[in-house]
Amino acid sequence: MRLLFVVRALFRVWRAWRSDQVWLKVLSDECQNLGGVYVKFLQHLASTELMAQVYAASGYRLDAFDDVAVEPIDVAEVLRQELGVKASQIVVEEDQPFATGSFAQVYHCRVADRPGSRYIIKILRPSVVRYLNFDFVALRFCCWAGQFMLKNDIFPLVEIADEFIKTTKRETDYQRELITAQAIREYFAKRTDNVVVPETLADYSTRLILVQDYIEGLPLTEVVEQAQAGNDTYQFVKDQLGSDMQQQLVTVGSEFLIAILQADIIMADPHPGNIYLLRDNKVALIDFGLAVAAPRHRASFYHMIVQYRALYEDRADMGLLALAMLAFYDHTLYQALDVIAKDRSLTRTIYEYANTLLQSTTSTFAANRQITQLFLNEINAGNRFAVRLDSVDIMLQRGLYHYLAAARLACGDEYRRTHYWRIVHDALELAEVHANIYGISEAVRSSPMSIELAQEIVMDWMSKVAERDRAAYAMLLQKGELS
Repeated sequence: MRLLFVVRALFRVWRAWRSDQVWLKVLSDECQNLGGVYVKFLQHLASTELMAQVYAASGYRLDAFDDVAVEPIDVAEVLRQELGVKASQIVVEEDQPFATGSFAQVYHCRVADRPGSRYIIKILRPSVVRYLNFDFVALRFCCWAGQFMLKNDIFPLVEIADEFIKTTKRETDYQRELITAQAIREYFAKRTDNVVVPETLADYSTRLILVQDYIEGLPLTEVVEQAQAGNDTYQFVKDQLGSDMQQQLVTVGSEFLIAILQADIIMADPHPGNIYLLRDNKVALIDFGLAVAAPRHRASFYHMIVQYRALYEDRADMGLLALAMLAFYDHTLYQALDVIAKDRSLTRTIYEYANTLLQSTTSTFAANRQITQLFLNEINAGNRFAVRLDSVDIMLQRGLYHYLAAARLACGDEYRRTHYWRIVHDALELAEVHANIYGISEAVRSSPMSIELAQEIVMDWMSKVAERDRAAYAMLLQKGELS
């Protein structure tokens, strides 16, 4: 039966696309109808620039973030099966959840041996447990088939699917999330008072349930709804909390970037449903099922931050931006280029070619500070430089998408070039200052690589560039000295 539902959903999306309907609206509806993994996919899609541009036309619903349809759950029976005699310690305050997500439903509760405090219990949806393995197979097949249709292979779909499957398995195992949540809570407790992470009660958490502090604040989804209704969200937050939303969104962004530069584990899912605004200009982060280990090349990420900030200050060097993104997204290739050409002739050629491309384009990506789109659609259009992202970089990029979308939507389109740009600029500036203070800003360093391996990597790369962009290949062949 599940197979029939998936096939029917795919057919409806294909039919909408073929008939020039707003197929993203159909995709949104079908993903929410299927639930689970498909809603999680929809959340990722909803955080992209593309999705923000079609909100009004498609009637897209923000309930993909934190108000998914309720599924019947016998909470008392789940507690009995998971906690045994300790189940009597948990008193659920209502039959219906106060929040729903793609994988879980959340209920208010009290803990008998901790009187005076408020808690929530997150319960994994039975349908997720029942269909998860099938949905993984279906998702991987779709990505395998879709890879043949994509001209741009910077995103290896099957590898992305495999990584998504691994992270989803972690996200649906609350014993793992318990460990992640405790690590992130400990990190922020030492790092700043401005970010609150709820305590997770290990004694009452299992693979299927999670008990945490109740966060009393304003979910960012409510702020986004106010923005879409045309209301002044800054005044709304001030009235509700007495807080400055501008400062709060800068905190979320800067701390996300600083965590990438410093933390061992990074929360990779900062979408509006996982961000709460609090009093005293503080923010809270919830839901740590989607997290990644630190990137291998923090200094490379630092150089990306520097160029991102320069773009927001109208002093960007697009050649350096291209090289910074290359060094972070495909560090093995960057290292091989450095070994092959000690005078950096090949990297210098990429620098010159990127500048030439952007000087001749009429694209508005740079003017609108759409950095990822600038790289994908202009600098590396068609993946002319044959870049392949690894799974950690993909997850971090997705997390950055989520944060940027959250900030943009909370401000509203009217304030894109003022409030939103200032938020992103200030977050980048704080992260850059932190990196300089703590010594993360050193030059990108490479581990030793033999000349033979470097030659093999570069020659294979050059052949792929030749297939994609003859002009780029000719410049590399002419100016690059392969020795």
